Amino acid sequence: MNQHVHHPARTRRLVRLVAGLLALGLVAAACGDDDDDATTPATGETTAPSGDTTAATTAGPGDTTTSGDSTESTEPPPDATTTVPAPVGDPEEVDGFDGETITVGAVLDQTGPLAFVGTDLLVGAQTYWDFVNEELGGIAGKYKVEIKVADSKNEAPVAVQAYQQIKGDVVMFTNILGTPVTKAMAEFLVEDNILAIPGSLAGEWVRNPNFLPYSAPYEIEMINGVEFWQTNLEGAGQTACTFAQNDSYGESGLTGLEFAAEKYGFEFAADTTYNSGDTDFTAQVTELADAGCEVVFSVSTPREQTGLMTGARSLGFEPVFIGTLPSFLSLLAGGDNGAAFANFYLVGDGGEFGDPEIPGMKNFLDRVEKYGDGAAPSTFLLTGYTATLAAHAALEKAVALGDLSHEGLVNAVQQLGEVDFEGLAGNYTYGPPDERVPPIESAIFRFDPAKTDRNLLALQEVVESPFAKEYVFAG
Repeated sequence: MNQHVHHPARTRRLVRLVAGLLALGLVAAACGDDDDDATTPATGETTAPSGDTTAATTAGPGDTTTSGDSTESTEPPPDATTTVPAPVGDPEEVDGFDGETITVGAVLDQTGPLAFVGTDLLVGAQTYWDFVNEELGGIAGKYKVEIKVADSKNEAPVAVQAYQQIKGDVVMFTNILGTPVTKAMAEFLVEDNILAIPGSLAGEWVRNPNFLPYSAPYEIEMINGVEFWQTNLEGAGQTACTFAQNDSYGESGLTGLEFAAEKYGFEFAADTTYNSGDTDFTAQVTELADAGCEVVFSVSTPREQTGLMTGARSLGFEPVFIGTLPSFLSLLAGGDNGAAFANFYLVGDGGEFGDPEIPGMKNFLDRVEKYGDGAAPSTFLLTGYTATLAAHAALEKAVALGDLSHEGLVNAVQQLGEVDFEGLAGNYTYGPPDERVPPIESAIFRFDPAKTDRNLLALQEVVESPFAKEYVFAG
């Protein structure tokens, strides 16, 4: 799939440049894993507490719902004074909000090895905000949203510097790229009590009050990947192995795999790792082949996964590969590399890319055509777009509560409830960190070179392991 190429003229339209970063060598620029009901964006719903007999009603972005015990009278007792809550006024001006415009932050690779990802993520996010600004009038119908972006270069220390430079100019961070970068920023987000959408599906963000995660975590992806292998690929009794990036991203997926192996009653015959940027995978291929691996579960990124599989095929080693969402990029899968992907399965979320029967997908395609400045729809554009659905819901809730401060955004998410991702990802129930419920279904896709939508992945089925609900996220 062709990736969108970013142009300077377009950059000036998409974002406001980050002031003061030149001394750090940081660049501001224009970040995958989102209806005609176009006026109904992501919603935050508050459901009735258990035991209440009045069902909660569906609320729009930022709306709250109420429920009551039917055994209690709605009339005040005699001589009681009834207090009517005052309506919440406009939010006060705070960091990132000047009374008219809400500025959100993004820390993305714009000039490093993942710049092709960071650029598309940002275009996807900007596409969604353009829709909100132009067609909905902004947050709450009146506050336009702008993005301030800083270049992480895909290096954790640089990302932290970028964060420190712009944190006082934004109400929250809506796009971050990469698990190591997100992990490096996490302690500062907690210290400053700022909300952020992690650029990572690691399960450690589920219970963190300063994060607004979305989609099924990597741990769940791998648990469901094992379920698919066992039930659909007759995996019971086969030799299983792993291939994982040697960092916190890899550790997240491996944690899910270890949990699944214990539950399904098998052991991995070989566990191989690599460092981001590696290009030679001869040692890993040799170890996996010598162990007789029939399936390799990959917690990887596209270039390294492609290198592993092309190297394996050149040596006549062709097991089944089952990878996490970040392991595939169609740009690298076609052409001469296509044969190496013949036995590749991806564990992701939502339906097939480009399927107009999915309400959110139709919205995405229509909006990219309208607001994307000629960008070609891609999976990374879709990821940036989907993450912004969560940001939209959080901002609507914060405005409804009359507080766009850093603390106000964190508090808003604790009152948010369920957010509808329009079929682009599973719905996510927010709230107090220990009550959050991430989606636990996964969509399994298989490489299909005959597909014409440039994504080259065909949906196999939606899977939910019977053990997925048993997995406990640390908090």
